[in-house]
Amino acid sequence: MSHTRSGPTASHFSVIVLVAGVLILIAVAFLFYREAQELRVISAAAAAERDKFEEQVRDIADNVERLKEVLGYQYSQVGQIDDLDPTTVIGAARNDIRLAVGDSRPGVATSVRDALRSLRAERDNLAQERDALVTSKSTLIANYRALERVWKALLEPERAARVAAEKNLRSNIGEREEVLESKERMIEELRAAISDQRNSITELQQTLEKQDKAMVQKAALHRSTVRRLNRVVQKRDAHRFERADGKITLVESGQRLVWLDRGSADGLRPGVRFSVFDRDVEQLGAGRKGLKGVVQVSRVTGSHRSQARIIESDKLDPLLPGDVVFSPIWSPGRAEEFALVGLVDLNNDGRSDIEGLRRYVQDSGARIRAWVDESGKRSGGEVGMSIKYLVVGRTPDPDSARTEEQRGIYNRLIGHLTAMREEAYDHGVRVVRLNDFLTYIGYRPGLGTGVSVTVEPSPEKPAGSTRRSSPLRRSPKKNGSTKGINGRFRGARGVKSGKETGGVKEPPR
Repeated sequence: MSHTRSGPTASHFSVIVLVAGVLILIAVAFLFYREAQELRVISAAAAAERDKFEEQVRDIADNVERLKEVLGYQYSQVGQIDDLDPTTVIGAARNDIRLAVGDSRPGVATSVRDALRSLRAERDNLAQERDALVTSKSTLIANYRALERVWKALLEPERAARVAAEKNLRSNIGEREEVLESKERMIEELRAAISDQRNSITELQQTLEKQDKAMVQKAALHRSTVRRLNRVVQKRDAHRFERADGKITLVESGQRLVWLDRGSADGLRPGVRFSVFDRDVEQLGAGRKGLKGVVQVSRVTGSHRSQARIIESDKLDPLLPGDVVFSPIWSPGRAEEFALVGLVDLNNDGRSDIEGLRRYVQDSGARIRAWVDESGKRSGGEVGMSIKYLVVGRTPDPDSARTEEQRGIYNRLIGHLTAMREEAYDHGVRVVRLNDFLTYIGYRPGLGTGVSVTVEPSPEKPAGSTRRSSPLRRSPKKNGSTKGINGRFRGARGVKSGKETGGVKEPPR
């Protein structure tokens, strides 16, 4: 029988592949095993190295902790070499070193050793200074003890004297206390006496108060009676004057001159004007009745002799020797005083002539002591016993004022007029109207007097031309104003014109 030959089959290839795979797997496993052994050796070496490093780190950490304890800084962070953070050990140490020794070299950090060396040197210096101070102290103590022995020796007598003085003081105090006790007893007795006196004084005060009230009531009653009697006397003797100021001794009618019995010894001066009355005027007692003319002293020729010029006279009733002269602003041997209130307009130009009247009175040897000027302001003292006359000018009507300012001036003037009248009645001062006063001093319309008055330009003439009512000079205008206190009251609506006498409006009585 014959055998047939066949080739490799799939099973053969599978076995081959399987065997090859097993061999490869064994080789790979061997390689991995070998590498694992090497890695295990390396890991063991690394673990040993790590343990060594950890031991070194623990040693360093222990050293750092011990260093922190030595330095006294228990901060968790050590910090860098140039760290200035106060929350780190190095930063806190740097700050403390800077505070202790300062920056000896700016920009270069000072080490602890350098700081300790600097502090040690400073300590040595302080120790030397201390030794020097101790030596100086010993010297001073020795000097002090020497001085102490000296002043104790000096104060010993003083101490003995002080002890003796204290003993004497205690003795004196005892004596003074006894004296004080006796004085206190006397004071108590005096207090009791004072209390009795006070009670008596209280009773007397009550009695005096009652009497004072009664006296005040009586004084008020007497004052009212005096005022009433003064008013009665004023009305009865409205034009009466006490006595003549002089008399005419010689008349030269051709030269219109007279001679008076008053001169330099009587205080007479040139320029004074007198009203001339009949020789029997004093017996008649009428102020204007018997008025014959006006004379003005031209020169004083002797102690009781003077020459006067006739200013005004009546041909039918000429001036004769023996006629008496009178002027309220002049009296022999003394200066008269007057008070003036009200509007004064001597030439009816609407402007005040108070200053001119005051100057004339002063030039005549008298003076106006109290007055109210054109602004309504009162000057001078009260209307007292030294005042001869209270001269009352025209009383303005406030309703006639053209401005509120002028109304206020009028109201003030009326208030001063009332007050000055009351003062005159209280002191028995005669109240005369301005017209009567001007008559007594020799004022006449057109004739004028020594009074310097204001004038107003005539409407028919240019502004530069003026009409004079007095041969004397005008009063100067103030600030170029042409209005006085009156404010042209002649033409004011609603103003009632008073009786005009002598060119001046007569004030109401």
